[in-house]
Amino acid sequence: FTIGFSYLGDVMVELIQPINDEPSPYQEFIAAGRTGLHHIGFWPEDFEKTCGEMLRSGYREIASIRRSDGTKDVIYCDTPAPVGIMVELAQMPPVRTTFLAGIKALAEGWDGSRPIRRYATRAAFNASEDCKAPASNQTQ
Repeated sequence: FTIGFSYLGDVMVELIQPINDEPSPYQEFIAAGRTGLHHIGFWPEDFEKTCGEMLRSGYREIASIRRSDGTKDVIYCDTPAPVGIMVELAQMPPVRTTFLAGIKALAEGWDGSRPIRRYATRAAFNASEDCKAPASNQTQ
């Protein structure tokens, strides 16, 4: 999938586009004929504890994203039917904190130029001048 990130104040917005037919929570959402809000995300301080509490409370994990060592980095859980969207819980290691802080700084300092900035990986963005430059210098 391809993801576009931005911020509106303190709210992070993700636009996610599946680019193949492989099973995923995003592909299943679209296949069910749904559009609009897919999930809301939280970044708990204690990821493992919060995941456990969610599961003990009756939420059902439907998907996860794992690191190369197999540990869970992100989980998606179903919510009660009236809510109608999923809940995402994500860990906030330094690489993700840097990534999101860089995107937030770009959004806050954006002057309307360069509305699309493409990076193949999070690491590529984190190493870029876009991520490293202070918000007042983001308009180059």
